[in-house]
Amino acid sequence: MKKILILSLSVLSTLLFSACTDQANQPESQAETIIGKHTIRFTEPPKRIPAPHSVDAPLLGNGFTGVALSGTPESQVFYVARNDFWRLKSALDESFPLVLGKIELDIPQLKDASYLVEQQLYDAVSTARFTKGDISVFYKAFVPATEDMLIVDLNMEGNGAVEGSAGIFFLGKEEQINKPPLERIFPDVREHETKPNGVEYLSRAFVDSVDIPTKGAMALRVSGSTDGKFTLEPGKTVRLVCAFSSNFKSDDCVATVIKKVEDFTPARQAEIEKSHKEWWRNYWEKSYVSIPDSVIEKQYYLSLYGMGSCSRDIDFPPSIFGTWITKERPYWNGDYHLNYNHMAPYYALYSANRIEQADPYISSMLAQIERGNYYSEKVTGIPGGILLPVGAGPLGVETTRRTPFMDTYYYGWIESGNIEDEGMFWGQKSNSAYAVVNMSMQFYHTWDEAYTRKVYPFVKGVATFWENYLTREGDRYVIYNDAIHEGTVGTMNPILSLGLVRMVMQTVSDMSALLGVDEEKRTQWQFIEEHLPDYPLQERNGKTVFRYTEKGCDWWDGNTLGIQHIYPAGQIGLNSDPKLLEIAYNTVDEM
Repeated sequence: MKKILILSLSVLSTLLFSACTDQANQPESQAETIIGKHTIRFTEPPKRIPAPHSVDAPLLGNGFTGVALSGTPESQVFYVARNDFWRLKSALDESFPLVLGKIELDIPQLKDASYLVEQQLYDAVSTARFTKGDISVFYKAFVPATEDMLIVDLNMEGNGAVEGSAGIFFLGKEEQINKPPLERIFPDVREHETKPNGVEYLSRAFVDSVDIPTKGAMALRVSGSTDGKFTLEPGKTVRLVCAFSSNFKSDDCVATVIKKVEDFTPARQAEIEKSHKEWWRNYWEKSYVSIPDSVIEKQYYLSLYGMGSCSRDIDFPPSIFGTWITKERPYWNGDYHLNYNHMAPYYALYSANRIEQADPYISSMLAQIERGNYYSEKVTGIPGGILLPVGAGPLGVETTRRTPFMDTYYYGWIESGNIEDEGMFWGQKSNSAYAVVNMSMQFYHTWDEAYTRKVYPFVKGVATFWENYLTREGDRYVIYNDAIHEGTVGTMNPILSLGLVRMVMQTVSDMSALLGVDEEKRTQWQFIEEHLPDYPLQERNGKTVFRYTEKGCDWWDGNTLGIQHIYPAGQIGLNSDPKLLEIAYNTVDEM
């Protein structure tokens, strides 16, 4: 059995921090000292929002709801999306995450004011200040870690008063892509009303022609107002309280959000702020490290802030652009792309000891087992295996499934062999093996028996597929009819698959040993791992580098599939053969 020694980052951070801090004067919290110095500053309004891709805006979230801040000082727009608010149907271009709604904060007097938004990573609170002449309007905003809400406290400095208004809205035409027949808008059910006490709410639902009905709701209350209008004066706080929910979290999500804002009090806010700060303090205390390079250190913690803000909903992982959806439809339907994108955000969570943020990934993959079994038997004749296409969504939904729409408008994909049965594979057999990467990382970082028992059926299913799909030729097992890049159909021994299959066989063997099961299979799995082909090589610019396949695609300008057998598959490391390491270094240099 291969074992991996894990050095806790919290131990490492203590060693590094003590090198530059007097031990006799240790601060009360090293994590707060290290992370608290990192502030993200925005000195001009974001430009890339709304967009069907990632945005350049300040981002807030609690792992369930995401809020993206946009707009100019006089017209702030808060886009609201949720991990569990999708249109859910197993069909190409018919399933994607949606924008629940937006909050608009209008203060006309701030036109042409200066702009500053700062995000504190340690306590996950954002502050904004807009100054024009001798007037400054500023607010504190946060999405509580322990409540599904957004709280914005507005204040001003200067002489006189400032008038403003706030309300919630559905998306406008500029935020939806409607170019039929390829870009389609699907009907939803909408409700929008303001109650006599000033509580404004809206809901969106998708119930027609879907596999799983979805509904999301949000409610807003502006303190001291029954119509959303307010007056800011020095020393006076105007509070915006918005609550969120869905049909997956409440039997009546509209009633839930209305009650939350109606029952909200200053005392309740104090409780929420306290628990919010405690959650984030505990999150940062899980591990921390200080390094001399402040730029890399800041980016490291910003990445962990992002995952803490978007990945906590166990059945609904964040989509390809996180929880921050601002335009419909997102590129690639915002789905869980299984040939890299869905896996990559989780890689660093295991060594950083943020396992809770990785759990939604596991749930999303376990929900795909039934469909993986179907394709393994239907496409390759292998019962009990797991073979997955490129597109997935929550709760087992398949976002790229073949439909009459595909047959009409994308028949070329079918003719070229990129569609097999109902699945969009792009010629790649490696998606399921790629899905094991994060399971393997968590297994080797924790040796958690309960976790291992939970994911073992998936890992064993992938191993079952590969042990039957591989072709035995002499003393090696060969991979035929696979693809390294999307559409490179029919290649032989793609280097990515060689690394991933090694990782799968190593992982399933060690998992079975830990659980004390399938002992009779273990020898075969280990034999396959030891008899997979060597990684193909080639010469480029006088250097020996890896070749992308043994037969087929030799090189690809762009992307990193030619080195992913090194990482995240973990098949080449510092203890590897020196010649292999030299080739790995050469390949990275050449890329």
